[in-house]
Amino acid sequence: DTELSAVNSILGAIGQAPVTSINGSNPETALIKQILDECILEVLNEGWHFNVEEHYELSPNVNDEILISEDMLRVDIHNDSVYRSEDIVRRNGKLYDKVDHTYTFTDTIDADITWFFPFYPDPTSQVTVTDYIPPVFKRYIIHKAGSRAATQMISNPQLVQLQQTQEGL
Repeated sequence: DTELSAVNSILGAIGQAPVTSINGSNPETALIKQILDECILEVLNEGWHFNVEEHYELSPNVNDEILISEDMLRVDIHNDSVYRSEDIVRRNGKLYDKVDHTYTFTDTIDADITWFFPFYPDPTSQVTVTDYIPPVFKRYIIHKAGSRAATQMISNPQLVQLQQTQEGL
């Protein structure tokens, strides 16, 4: 699957003609792409077996801060961690301790990470093929985006119901 094939699947699901490219010149295509991106983020943020990693060690850098990368959708302190009783959140690209009001950490943190994976392979990326969304989840995301597109763009209740049925399969 590519981003273009996903957009064309969604367009087809709402009875629209396929496109040959995705660019900002077509407002309908831009809206479909936005809906697709929202659905990718929502589905991945739920946390599935393929994108959740438990007991992931996060270590402080030389400034005693723990940096959080953009591909980490969620960072949860693992249940057995020494910091479990603390209130640690993600703030400004780093972990922040809301109890002590600091970004400073002296110990490693045992975390559970929910990762963002790209929907389609980027040929210039160094990401391995295992770091992509599995095909069954891609289909689920496309059906979810199709349902949302039908709801937002088409005023046909039967089409919306059909798309929601497809999403649930």
